Amino acid sequence: RFLVELESPPPENPPAIVFTATLDFPALPSSSGRSLC
Repeated sequence: RFLVELESPPPENPPAIVFTATLDFPALPSSSGRSLC
């Protein structure tokens, strides 16, 4: 579901890649996950 949302915006947004990586690392604080929501 998150991947679809990230794909929606234009590829010109490099931050999208960072968000994807964050989802890949569940070790990160839940704070980061909440930001995505």
